[in-house]
Amino acid sequence: MAAARSFIACVLILCAGLAQADSGAGGRKWKFVGGYDYYFPVDSGGGLRTQLDSEANLLTSSGYDSAGYSLDTKGGTGARAGILYPFADRVMLGGTIGYVLGPTMNANLAATSLGLGNGGFTISRAVSYTRLLLDMDVNLARSGRWSFDMDSGWGVGIGNVTQSCTASGSVTCPFATTQKTWAGLAYELSPTVKADFKNATITFSPRYSGFPYYRGNDQFPAIRWVTVGLSLGAQF
Repeated sequence: MAAARSFIACVLILCAGLAQADSGAGGRKWKFVGGYDYYFPVDSGGGLRTQLDSEANLLTSSGYDSAGYSLDTKGGTGARAGILYPFADRVMLGGTIGYVLGPTMNANLAATSLGLGNGGFTISRAVSYTRLLLDMDVNLARSGRWSFDMDSGWGVGIGNVTQSCTASGSVTCPFATTQKTWAGLAYELSPTVKADFKNATITFSPRYSGFPYYRGNDQFPAIRWVTVGLSLGAQF
């Protein structure tokens, strides 16, 4: 966590220095950027699914006649803001900070037994990420107000998950309600279409994104989220 805070501080200081230096030169070249993002769930519930498989097998081996589960996952939405500075005719560098709420996972497991009785449990997991990325925007083609760029971002992300479990009948929860925070590598690759207007540039891009990986343990299933998404943003 200390390394993550240091990285964030370095990028913010870099961006502030670029803005101050450019303002002193008499003409603002740097751009503020912002956007709204949506990310698909993909296999964000993979770690929880592995634990549910293990729990179902454990129950049947312990004498239950049958055990099965359902798992529902939803994606995430977020926003970002930052600054870009032109270092060459077709290259801009800078940094963005963003927050993503999601993915979420909800699971229900049910077990039946004539001798042991019926039971089950419900698990809910809510995940969020804060990310700080060093961004590079490379222009590949221009035509009038339209342009096509390749954007990339690499940096650090801080993940947080809160999970709860409620049991009924003869089955007990595999873990108590708890939460976990961790940090790790975050990245994005984004082919971007841009349209220039008088006061702003509108951007649209699909995104290939990797979020910090949590390896997990018996009490906390792993969280691995490498996904695709869509972003709508603006540059001023």
